[in-house]
Amino acid sequence: MSTAKASEKAVAPKRMWKSAPAVELPKPGGTQVQLPTRGGHTPPAAPGARVSHFLAPPAPQIPVGKLPVKVQAAPKPTDPAPTSVSAKIEVKNEAAAKSLGIDGVVMAVKPADAASASVPLSVELDYTRFRNAFGGGWGSRLQMVELPACALTSPTKPECQKRTPVASKNDPVAGTVTATLSAAAQPRSASAAPTVLAATAGASGSSGSFTATSLSPSGSWEAGGNSGGFSWSYPMEIPGALGGPAPSLGLSYSSAAVDGRTSATSGQSSWAGDGWDLGTGSNFIEHSFVPCAEDKRPARGSTTPSKSPVTCARARR
Repeated sequence: MSTAKASEKAVAPKRMWKSAPAVELPKPGGTQVQLPTRGGHTPPAAPGARVSHFLAPPAPQIPVGKLPVKVQAAPKPTDPAPTSVSAKIEVKNEAAAKSLGIDGVVMAVKPADAASASVPLSVELDYTRFRNAFGGGWGSRLQMVELPACALTSPTKPECQKRTPVASKNDPVAGTVTATLSAAAQPRSASAAPTVLAATAGASGSSGSFTATSLSPSGSWEAGGNSGGFSWSYPMEIPGALGGPAPSLGLSYSSAAVDGRTSATSGQSSWAGDGWDLGTGSNFIEHSFVPCAEDKRPARGSTTPSKSPVTCARARR
């Protein structure tokens, strides 16, 4: 095989995005998992040397059945903990999330007993298959929030929809969002209600912020009252003129500027955008013309016949 052919074969085909990426929300389900609290033995040390507990590897992440969820026991290296703990993880259906006003995934986490509840748990949700489910940058803005226990039994009550942010970490490259439940946040008995978590989008993420931008105090705005129009303006400073009148410059917007435009009118927007304009509308340069026969000033030496249709530039302003 020639070198040229080998290089052509090595080039990967260019990927084409022909349609919107598929969205596959996780199916409801749940299972109980056994979680080791330690990751293995502490590395051996030289005779007589003391080894820090912080060198011990963390506990492994355990997948929850076929769900896109992994759970990990996360005790501190110096905290006493049983060899293993058990917890039940359940993913609710899409209807349950919608009834709570959640555009995302709702989960329930419940330790099997009091000993299991004494160990913090790390819950990781893989959102790679539904990162574009609810708008641009939705996956990168995902965060974990905690809902009251009554969210599963009375989702329509306002007090059951209260969201409390949980310390979480979003990795947009791996497509995961992880939250750690402290021991204090977990139910202590098997009869207690589970901890309800929800993965929902915040206002900002690695792809940008979707928060409303504040109106700058250097600009001015006005609402149109009964007309429903909104106008905004921002004056711009320009260098002073050497002499005579000076132009004024400013960026302005009016939502009513496009009202009434139809196919029979000029539907073109300004170069600044639809509804936008640069300047006050009074800044322009005008050329006026007169018949050259009337512009017979001696300095010009005009010889144009009096009936000539030719026009001459008279002045500029």
